Amino acid sequence: MNSITIIHISDIHRDKGNPISNEALLAALLLDIEKYKDLGIEKPDLLLVSGDIVRGIGFNETVDELEKQYNEAFLFLQELSNELFNGDKSRIVIVPGNHDVNWLTSKNSMDLIDDQKVITDKGILKKEIYQQYLEHTSSIKWSWSDRKFYRIKDMDLYNSRFLEFKNFYERFYNFDNIEYSIDPDEQINIFDYPEYGITIVGLNSCFHNDHLSRAGGMNPSCISKLSLKLREYNRKGRLILSLWHHNTTGGPYDSDYIENTFIQNLMANDVKACFHGHQHKQKIVKQEKNIMDEKNLLLISAGSLCSGPHELPNGYKPQYNIIDIKIQESNVKFNFHSRVKSSDSTFDNPIWETDNFGSNKSFSYIIEHKIKPVNYLAEAEKLYSMQDYNKAIFLLQRADLDNPLVRKILINCLSETQNYNLIIKYFRKPMTNEEAVHLLNAVINKNDTELINEIKNNDFIMQSNDESINYLLNQLG
Repeated sequence: MNSITIIHISDIHRDKGNPISNEALLAALLLDIEKYKDLGIEKPDLLLVSGDIVRGIGFNETVDELEKQYNEAFLFLQELSNELFNGDKSRIVIVPGNHDVNWLTSKNSMDLIDDQKVITDKGILKKEIYQQYLEHTSSIKWSWSDRKFYRIKDMDLYNSRFLEFKNFYERFYNFDNIEYSIDPDEQINIFDYPEYGITIVGLNSCFHNDHLSRAGGMNPSCISKLSLKLREYNRKGRLILSLWHHNTTGGPYDSDYIENTFIQNLMANDVKACFHGHQHKQKIVKQEKNIMDEKNLLLISAGSLCSGPHELPNGYKPQYNIIDIKIQESNVKFNFHSRVKSSDSTFDNPIWETDNFGSNKSFSYIIEHKIKPVNYLAEAEKLYSMQDYNKAIFLLQRADLDNPLVRKILINCLSETQNYNLIIKYFRKPMTNEEAVHLLNAVINKNDTELINEIKNNDFIMQSNDESINYLLNQLG
């Protein structure tokens, strides 16, 4: 059984009127994480950030201000990765939100359409304009503030409204194979965690979202491509999760949510749970495809981690989620825990406490999911070739340690990461000269007298004529 703990935070934009420093936010989270053991929760394995990384800028502000906000978010998430994952940023999944759209760029990409081109001589809206406006990928936008139509004159400029997010994203990950495209047809990022049996898909729910259009949207091209990309992970039996920003329902007077027909595509591709934010409310919804297929999908919403009082819905506080996932042979059990700012703590120095799901302090739900046998050696070989040594080590520890190839790759990974404790644990009785050399080197670095005496008297090492082994034995004295 695999057990994974996920922290889900969202809407980490800072309130201009009620700012909270990185130090205060980080200290509050780390203090709360130390309480997890008392709640029966393990240390976090992954962190999901479902959009709205920054507050954004208005028309009277500059891009410098936007970059300043992204730098603050960068430093916060970087320090969080250092504290939780020893700096392994691949364990953090980030997607953009509507606040990450640069309104200055979207405004500069549009021109006002002259009334004569929009309205007939009788003062009626022209049919062709209205039809174009209704198209899903329309370049025509309506402004309620001045009751005028605008047209996107430069689509490349319009797409670059995510340029500052892209720069932040690529600076944060700083990996050769992770980038963020401003091409809306390519805004899919897949994070695969073979050591946990999980694949997470990051999507952009801000398709055609800009300073004139508050509605969320999912690019149909991305959803189509996603079906092709997920085939490989479904064949491997991964538990597939997804992450985006917008909520999928809204009130009768709301327009800033995403139309949810794409959910059917996700269920068809065996996506089991999806995480989002945006509405600043904690919520869990079960979506069903139909009775015949009996496919379920969970929609999990997190509140805002650090919004100020006037940015939160009435009666809501800053909040985040913890999801404890148990992957069993035939199903997956999701255990949800909600953490909310206590009433007697301040916004700039929050203290987190348990928030109820209805009348319960936690909520659990089981979804059918059949695990396929994992070829740990094949997965580990691939990770080793990619120099992802820590993930390879995690898998190899589950493989047959009597297999010579498993042992060879494991000793190389442990050597690359200088993990002397695990070298001693798994190779205390070496079977090859190479293993003996790595073991002796680990013992020298640990400088444990009792351990040195034990290894010096090991039968394999004592009988070896290998020059390297003899040299290291001399080093031990």
